[in-house]
Amino acid sequence: MYAVDGRTRGPLPGRALLKLYERGVAPAQTLVWAPGADGWQPIHAAPGLAARATLCRAQFYVSDKGGQEGPFPLGQLRARFDDGRVDGLTQVFVAGGAAWAALGEVEGLRDLVAPEPEVEESNAAASSDQVYEPEAIPVEELAKPSEEKKKFRGDDGKTYAFEDGDWVEKEGDADASDDDGAADGAAAAPAPAPAAPK
Repeated sequence: MYAVDGRTRGPLPGRALLKLYERGVAPAQTLVWAPGADGWQPIHAAPGLAARATLCRAQFYVSDKGGQEGPFPLGQLRARFDDGRVDGLTQVFVAGGAAWAALGEVEGLRDLVAPEPEVEESNAAASSDQVYEPEAIPVEELAKPSEEKKKFRGDDGKTYAFEDGDWVEKEGDADASDDDGAADGAAAAPAPAPAAPK
């Protein structure tokens, strides 16, 4: 889960949160929380996200036989990786860093520029981090919902159901999940996150 200005959102996978952070949708003061965490932490200090979150907003230089190029943001480095102009052995310098290093040796960087791994159908259905939040998560980043989470009531008060591989609005559906996120007759949701600091 993440919070901005005391308002919580999510949960969503760390990779999706990092994309929002990179694009500026999740601002620099974003706080994150995960089950088992001691409390809310700044995204740039959260275990498992800190190194990658710092890189999301960094400027990069690359060096190869053609010379040195840069600075440019992560998105441009990712585009160079996608079209083959850089790879894991390309020397990169992260602005503010100490030295040049191979892209594959910079902690967290390879994960940020490499294509997203394919998710097996069985793993996608078993994930508990799948929540639809219309204003925060682009449709193409959504995975299929778990079997017990086929519908929910959004913050806007509307009911949404997952049908034919997409979320659709359902009017007057009394079977929708309650505010606590548990569908009628479904197992109770995990313990909620603590209140976000203001």
